[in-house]
Amino acid sequence: MVVRFVLVLARFGGLVTFVPFWSNAAVNARTRIIIALMLSLVAYPVVADSIPASAIDPTSSSMVMNVFGELMIGFAIGLVVRFVFAGLEMAGQLVGFQIGLSVVNAIDPQSQVRVPTFSAFFTFFASVIFLMIDAHHWCLIAVFHSYDRAPVGGFHLSGQLLDFLITLAGQIFATGLQLSAAVVAVLVVIDIALGIIARAAPQIQLLVISFPIKIMAGLITLGLSLYFFPAAVESYLQKMQSNLFKLITLLHG
Repeated sequence: MVVRFVLVLARFGGLVTFVPFWSNAAVNARTRIIIALMLSLVAYPVVADSIPASAIDPTSSSMVMNVFGELMIGFAIGLVVRFVFAGLEMAGQLVGFQIGLSVVNAIDPQSQVRVPTFSAFFTFFASVIFLMIDAHHWCLIAVFHSYDRAPVGGFHLSGQLLDFLITLAGQIFATGLQLSAAVVAVLVVIDIALGIIARAAPQIQLLVISFPIKIMAGLITLGLSLYFFPAAVESYLQKMQSNLFKLITLLHG
């Protein structure tokens, strides 16, 4: 029974370690351990019977590999969610760079590192939407369904799985560019207009006046685009849900 529970805990522990909000650096390690234990206790009666007897022999050399495989499944599910939030951080970086406030940093509670203020703002905004639409429940459902596709001892790191994760990683920049497109487009137009003015009237000190103009235009555009931001984030999270279940189909090579 103890070995079965450890295997269940490994899969849920991998999930809690990677999924945003639960993996937030503001949540201390003890709390994350408690969350993983509670989830495992709830899941154990449901999934214990699906664990084959060959996977629970503590003297077997494959025991360590089984625990490692369980961790990798949890990591992979959490990584799919992490990619969405990485795209939001990229959007914040693009907005901050275009406005000229990329040097203004804040501490990101997810990673405890300095990130542009707009990246932190977008992450906070998306975290609220993530919880409002119960997206964290999708992660738990994905873990439960993963036992049907990849039971304990059945995880294989296939080429298709790696290609899928690489494709999702490649979409980070696309997500960031799409979410920041309005601000980037407006500021590019302003840059072109300022360049034309500089050529037509070189005596104007554009270096002095361009900063407040770009900051004002960028903040106004960002404020207007925030009306559409929740729907856009929700659409990315809905796509994340389909990616989670596509990932499950690829867990078993």
